[in-house]
Amino acid sequence: MASKVNKEKVPNIFEIIYFCFFLLLPFIYSDKLVDPVLLPRQLFLSIFIFIISCVICYQIYFKKLTVDFSFLKLPVFLLFFLFLFNITISFFKSIVLSESIYILSKVSMEFVFFIVTTYLLIQKKLRVIQLINAVIIFSIASVLISVAQFIKLSISNADLFDNMLQLNATFGHKNLLASILFLTFPFLLYLIVLKKGNKLFLVLFAFLILALVWLLQTKAVILALFAFFFIFLVGVVKYQKRIIDKRLIRVISILTFTLLLLAGVITILKKDKFSRIFDQNSGFERLALWENSESMIKEKFLLGVGAGNWQINFPKYGLDKFQMEEVKTGLTTFQRPHNDFLWVFCEMGFVGLLIYLSIFITVVYQLIQLFKKYKDQELSWLYLILLATCIGYTIIAFFDFPFERVEHQILLFVLFSIVSSLLQ
Repeated sequence: MASKVNKEKVPNIFEIIYFCFFLLLPFIYSDKLVDPVLLPRQLFLSIFIFIISCVICYQIYFKKLTVDFSFLKLPVFLLFFLFLFNITISFFKSIVLSESIYILSKVSMEFVFFIVTTYLLIQKKLRVIQLINAVIIFSIASVLISVAQFIKLSISNADLFDNMLQLNATFGHKNLLASILFLTFPFLLYLIVLKKGNKLFLVLFAFLILALVWLLQTKAVILALFAFFFIFLVGVVKYQKRIIDKRLIRVISILTFTLLLLAGVITILKKDKFSRIFDQNSGFERLALWENSESMIKEKFLLGVGAGNWQINFPKYGLDKFQMEEVKTGLTTFQRPHNDFLWVFCEMGFVGLLIYLSIFITVVYQLIQLFKKYKDQELSWLYLILLATCIGYTIIAFFDFPFERVEHQILLFVLFSIVSSLLQ
């Protein structure tokens, strides 16, 4: 049963640990590694899980927490258990077993984060609003790192647009930075509409995030934002008239339309500066990746080629279709097909894809039902924003690879945890 979050103001030990975790997460980085963030952030997540688990065990021992994990019977958790089992089964198809073991360890650790966060939310030891505040701190830290990097780039190059295309903060690539900003934006919007915190700062920061996403020119994220606002506005207009001031609806609708129109006009007028949005080369490259992935699926349809083994099998399906000579000669390779669903299909087969899709379908269905059922203003806003975010995430996942990145999965599991806790 959904209920309002405890209004107690003083953060407890769990909320402090989560706050510190999200504050430090964007700073976990090592340029001595081939991928400077993937392994360090997985290790950081492991340390966090160890610490939070110790505190939980301590409080259970002294009867400050109850041992109730009945929420694991919820469909989304059962599906995740099946997904982990499917990854394990895929080991039998793996050429490089170590890659499969790595994928299993990463996904398992993220799943433990999901379980622990949901458990603490249900036990009311972690409040939704405090969890959202922690995500906002993560977002602020990420933006500050981006601004610092932008200033550094501007010292040697005065071209704003060129510098923005070089921006990645500590996320490895501008597209990954853009998708992170998208995943934190809805939580910021929730604080704004509920008038929690300094509204002027929150509004200005929200505009800054939207401007950064626009200037980063990541098409998948821009498309996800369009979908987010469309779903959000449809939900507000169709279902929320009884509990929201009609003037607020008009203001939100007009402001959103004006911003999108203004961004569209500037983009078209400055087409030479927004070349990445109109560039088709990345699209052709993705189509070539998907073509090889399709051949891989046809060969290993049911169980796939094994977790983490897409990149091992990929070259045998041909490299001549790619435009870059480095790719044709094998000097440059790809680690994933830039489509999480296709990636799962290739590595875990049709069964794995079916389970993975079912997770998102289940969460979306639950959010729609909760949104329609409950008329409490605060919860209704939350359900609608989470629903629009989940749809936006699937769009990004269709053109990119958030499944690979620890920080993206953590934010996704924050969303899933909030939904699951409100079902209890």
